[in-house]
Amino acid sequence: MIVSKIRLLFFAGVAAIPIALTSCADPQATGGYGTTVETSPEPSTPVVVPGLAIVPAININTASEEDLKKLADKLGVSDLPEKIEENRPYDDINELASKEVISPEQLDYIQNDIVVKEASKDSE
Repeated sequence: MIVSKIRLLFFAGVAAIPIALTSCADPQATGGYGTTVETSPEPSTPVVVPGLAIVPAININTASEEDLKKLADKLGVSDLPEKIEENRPYDDINELASKEVISPEQLDYIQNDIVVKEASKDSE
């Protein structure tokens, strides 16, 4: 008789654990209990997400400061626009690494985001 009461209490406790855990969750964070989860409005400027390609690709010879800032945000290098502009013109994207503007690893990370067009050594 006592053993059956202990078993009953044990199983009732085991059954109560998942109920207790789910009821402790923040209802606003999960959207439960009839609440609505508000989302922020769409940003007015494009957000650069590391790992995603920048479309269209940025021409590093003619890109504006704003476009170069997208690359800087992706790499986390705040002075990248100035470095790229100081070392222009480029005949190939690999010159970013050879001119030590960025590391070869960083170049690998953004190689699909950049192109080189209209490069001329006469503009130096």
